[in-house]
Amino acid sequence: MKTFLAIAAALIAAQPLYAQQSIEAPGTIAHGAARTGFSEQVGAFRRVGATRYDSGGRDISANYDLVRPEGRVRASLYIYPAVPSGRPPTAAAARMRLCDDEYSSLKEAIDRQHKGVSLVEESPGPTIAGFDPRYAHRSVHRFRDDIGGGVEELRSESRLYCFVGGDWLVKYRISSSASMDARDEIETFVRGSAWPGRAASQTISILVAP
Repeated sequence: MKTFLAIAAALIAAQPLYAQQSIEAPGTIAHGAARTGFSEQVGAFRRVGATRYDSGGRDISANYDLVRPEGRVRASLYIYPAVPSGRPPTAAAARMRLCDDEYSSLKEAIDRQHKGVSLVEESPGPTIAGFDPRYAHRSVHRFRDDIGGGVEELRSESRLYCFVGGDWLVKYRISSSASMDARDEIETFVRGSAWPGRAASQTISILVAP
């Protein structure tokens, strides 16, 4: 048994590690596995970069900026497999646990990456037509950081949708100057940005409670 474990460990160690790569390309950046694409522009937002995190092109993110005289918004969108290898669980309890764990990891990452973080809002994610609301999370944090206009107080909203199209996690991190009201532009971005199974020119309906 020890010999087997030693061989297995050696094989794992010998596997090449994939270094994330910046994607520099005009036009829409395809996420072929999820059957969608990251457009150059979504509403008032313009794409300012994209990154591939795996060799198979299944884990991709893109950053978009909105710049106005009163402030700036940076929207980061990630589409990646719910389970890196294999299929997601089918049992509802297991799927909810996986989604909850991913959401906890999202919040922990914010705490690690920034100082003086405060959680100011937390709720289910805004309902999307045809999507199971049990797998949607939303939080809003405040902290000081620089998103391109100097260090300032930021409002950072996170949204996580699990098992989109069955296999995919869709995560949004949208940070804006705390004094800036960009709610309409943010909803337009979410409705029109990449989403598994949706062509870049299509939109989705978000049902916002009054």
